[in-house]
Amino acid sequence: METKNRLISSAVSNELGRVGDYSFFQLNSLLRQFREVYNQTSEKPLDIRYRALASLGFPASDITAGQWCEEIDREFIELTVSFMGLYGPASPLPVYYTERVLHSNDPLHPSRDLMDIFNHRLISLMQVCWEKYRYYIQYRIDGKDHYSRWLLGLAGVNQSLLQEQTRLKWHRLLPFAGVLAGANGSADSMAKVIARYFRLSAVEFEPWVQRTVEVPAVQCNSMGVRNACLGSDLIMGDSLLDCMGKFNIHLMGLSHQQYRAFLPDGFHFDELVELLQLLMV
Repeated sequence: METKNRLISSAVSNELGRVGDYSFFQLNSLLRQFREVYNQTSEKPLDIRYRALASLGFPASDITAGQWCEEIDREFIELTVSFMGLYGPASPLPVYYTERVLHSNDPLHPSRDLMDIFNHRLISLMQVCWEKYRYYIQYRIDGKDHYSRWLLGLAGVNQSLLQEQTRLKWHRLLPFAGVLAGANGSADSMAKVIARYFRLSAVEFEPWVQRTVEVPAVQCNSMGVRNACLGSDLIMGDSLLDCMGKFNIHLMGLSHQQYRAFLPDGFHFDELVELLQLLMV
């Protein structure tokens, strides 16, 4: 595993040699995704550190340098940026601070390290601000990011349901957050959601399907005991016909494989049941 990680770090170090080909936000997003994967297998945690460019010249790119650094108990990727910092070409402070860093004879550069503490935080927050209104950047597979969860919450999905084991693919419901939030439960809207969710050509609802409903024993007439008031609670017999509590769903244009998937023993059947339960709540 150690050898594998070293090969990975060497490959990334080679790519960091041409950081000028990337914009800051593009490279930073890629490195953050890489960090999540790398930390799952590495014994030493990897982080990203930002520094300002110690120069008064006009920068050629957002990022002027990048390197892989290793310490005893951790690793980090250090990026030197030119568009923000307490010193450098974009510094809001007097030129004296940048000149002090440039003319320092101390190899440890304590004054530069002190300002880089604030530079790192400022640049990190800038990335967060940039991502805030770019949903396509925040999005994670299966809609596990915070923004997707907020959209599902707007649609009326209880956040505890997202933590449970369910067959529903929540990310497929994100385009219908507005429809679900309306809570009108119309047959037309439900048909469209089901069709788009399962990628079907058409779905039709057949309402007012007649069925026989068994009357519970406690609601049946018992002469002289209960349920004997005519026009109020009197029911003759132990069953009645009802057409308000049942509907049929017609899934149109199914292939043979899709047809088998929606049978009671198919892998889409339980998923369809859960989706209907969610739409009808």
